[in-house]
Amino acid sequence: MPSTPPTPSSTAERIWSELGLVTQTSVSAYETFLAERLLLQQRTEILKGWIAWRLKDCQAAIRAFRAAVDLETLDDPLGQWLVGHLVEQQADYLEPPTNGAWPARSLCPDESRHSSIVERLLPERRENALYGESTLAALELLHRLLLTQPSLMPRAASLYHAYHAVVEPVTGMVLAPIVAGDFLMGSPESEPERASWEGPRHRVTLTSNFWIGIYPVTQQQYLTVTDKNPSEFPGDNRPVEQVDWEMAGAYCAHLTERAKSYGILPPGYEFRLPTEAEWEYCCRAGTTTATAFGDGLSSQQANFDGTHPYGKARKGKYLTRTSDVGSYQPNAWGLYDMHGNVWEWCLDAAKWDSAVKTDTYVDGIADPLCRVGRDRVVRGGSWFSDGRNCRSACRRAYEPGHRNDNLGFRVCLARSPAGPEANRQQAGGAASDG
Repeated sequence: MPSTPPTPSSTAERIWSELGLVTQTSVSAYETFLAERLLLQQRTEILKGWIAWRLKDCQAAIRAFRAAVDLETLDDPLGQWLVGHLVEQQADYLEPPTNGAWPARSLCPDESRHSSIVERLLPERRENALYGESTLAALELLHRLLLTQPSLMPRAASLYHAYHAVVEPVTGMVLAPIVAGDFLMGSPESEPERASWEGPRHRVTLTSNFWIGIYPVTQQQYLTVTDKNPSEFPGDNRPVEQVDWEMAGAYCAHLTERAKSYGILPPGYEFRLPTEAEWEYCCRAGTTTATAFGDGLSSQQANFDGTHPYGKARKGKYLTRTSDVGSYQPNAWGLYDMHGNVWEWCLDAAKWDSAVKTDTYVDGIADPLCRVGRDRVVRGGSWFSDGRNCRSACRRAYEPGHRNDNLGFRVCLARSPAGPEANRQQAGGAASDG
């Protein structure tokens, strides 16, 4: 008769159990994922230790990390680092960002900001990449769990982001990791106050993992790169506005060139604006409702004209201006201000007359990017918008040179987009009236 599983002795062990990380059976179930059972066991223990550490259960974390290192992987630099610095209680490096302020002990290859303690606390960065292979390996199992069980993301977001985020070295901008996958893009016909050009609702697949800023670009971050601040509503931590599509693209290009000069840019990746599909995927954060917070939106959840909320939400404040990034709750993937504050430029072109028209609203399309049209897509709504214009599927388009005080942008670190021929082949070459 099989023995009764022991009662979890700590919060960490209870969560390990919920995630299926306690028993040998749960490890065996993933043997097809990695050919080497021992390596999978080691990574499972690292994940268990990391969860415990995030829960401040030091003893449970030490047990898990030491178990990982004991599994014939003593030469693994990540395992050694985790155990060594867990024992030393170096907690400040491991904390996630608050209001954009990342601890000094973070991924920052700028030599002018290095210190011996930074180098001592960081895991080895192999091949001078933003992410060392050993660091990525430690989270492969968590990555797998999130792909197969996206409902775990709200629970795991803080630990996943804290260990797996990119800190852009010039500005200190924090970019959260996004796991590739598929989703339903656009609004269904049943969604109240939708526009016809938000459909047809269709299945989209994103094939590559990427990173996206947890906030819109702030005025301080823009000033750091350009020595200019064009914003109407001044404030270091407010989103930069009064930037057109060309200015936003130039900003991203500068970050890319700097990263190349440091030799830290992953092959095939660049800093750029998100595609419209990437933006909506991140905004929804696994949801299928009108907003990331359900089928309503109030001004307690986002900065918009709260006298015109969406759905059955209560009326609220109208600030008549932008607000500091991160002033409202994040979505389930830890991203702030995806609804309201400022409209955000996307990479896609569009035709805009009485409707937004692109050639990408086609069911089953992968990695869509519209290159046809004189205008450019914007997403998210703003401080000036009604609640209906802040929905996840809402889309507008402006000329690339358009500037106003409710229009900003967000940066992503992603693979260079596919060429126009690939996009046209997927889309069948026909522009959608949606």
